[in-house]
Amino acid sequence: MNLCNLAIFVFSIQSCLLIFKGNLFGVPENQFESMIHSFQSPTSKNGLWCYWYWMYDDISKEGITKDLKAMKSVGISTALIGNINTDLKNGKVEMLSDNWLNHMVHAVVEANRIGIDIGVFNCPGWSQSGGPWVNAEKAMRYLTYSETKITGGTVQKVKLEKPQEEFQDVKVIAYPLGNKIFKKLDPSTTKVILGGKSAPFFLDGNTRMSKKATPKHTIELQSDEAIFAQSIQLFPSKKPLRAKVTVQAKINGSYQNICSFMFDRSRFKPHVGPEIYSPVVKTFPEIKASHFKIIVNKSGKSFPETFSEIIISEKPFLENFVEKKLATMVQNPYPMFTSYTWNAQKEPRNGIIRGSEILDISSKIDSQGLLTWKAPAGNWMVQRYGMSPTGTKNDPAAPQGTGYEIDKTSEPLIRFHFNKFVGELLRR
Repeated sequence: MNLCNLAIFVFSIQSCLLIFKGNLFGVPENQFESMIHSFQSPTSKNGLWCYWYWMYDDISKEGITKDLKAMKSVGISTALIGNINTDLKNGKVEMLSDNWLNHMVHAVVEANRIGIDIGVFNCPGWSQSGGPWVNAEKAMRYLTYSETKITGGTVQKVKLEKPQEEFQDVKVIAYPLGNKIFKKLDPSTTKVILGGKSAPFFLDGNTRMSKKATPKHTIELQSDEAIFAQSIQLFPSKKPLRAKVTVQAKINGSYQNICSFMFDRSRFKPHVGPEIYSPVVKTFPEIKASHFKIIVNKSGKSFPETFSEIIISEKPFLENFVEKKLATMVQNPYPMFTSYTWNAQKEPRNGIIRGSEILDISSKIDSQGLLTWKAPAGNWMVQRYGMSPTGTKNDPAAPQGTGYEIDKTSEPLIRFHFNKFVGELLRR
């Protein structure tokens, strides 16, 4: 088969000429008129390109030939084939089968005969670059970790939890916890009220359970014991929620605002980050209080759910740390210039982990995750770091043509992906 006219494009943008009233580009008048004429009457040198979507794998060789002839008749010189399947189920001609490959080859042969160049998307679907040949070790990955507390002074044998099932170890570190105990609102001594009714589930540690509330509601937390609070974590339920949140503390007998912010967990897809159910974490100047209010005013599409879990604590945090490590990103596809800028955070009085205190104990863990280590005396936090897939996959495509997005930071893996899809077409 002659593949001389097979043009392969990983990503292609066809140049467009925008014609406005008058010459706005400073182009000489005669040249400008020629540009207008060439745009209105394309030739073989400046023919039109188009996306040629093969929808739902519902294709035939007869239909392919008819499409190509129709394109030629209206001056289209190049067609970029995209195998699109928004039904996400097997079509008439199964994706990646020998029959499907024969149809792709037929398109190239017929296009060459008719006089049209063919390009292809680099995988099924129109988004991402992946396929069923991409396993967890070849996928786009992010750094994640699990935490385990241990007591030093004696040899400890502890199985360190994997944060995700698909996980590649990178590093194991440990740092001393010291004697400071960071308190938080305790469910055994804290009354939680929502809509005049008891709502203890906000402090039960279960972030999977959905809690329902009206679009405007207030959650009251009344503890028997005051804490020196300086952070709040709000966990989403499994329904989208976008709301203006104001946190108040009762100080000298009256409630005062201590922080206000937008809570936005309105899209639960890997495209906006691998940690789709992550908390919103905010900090504020240390305040001694036992009574708090969380005032919620939902915006946008309103679901009946509210937060799944609330943690008000003395523990210092890096504010918005989930967003800062890009584990959860801007929830809409149009981020603002300031979406990834944050104000400087004041360093807390205590709870800072110094670099000199951190120990690399990677050599103390075996391939099964068993840590064998005699830590110095005291309490220690052990963190097991590694890589897990971000979860993004190529789409929309039939199931047999779908897989993880290839690691785009690795040239060998990009070549591997290219060879698995485009390379297979070239070999035919």
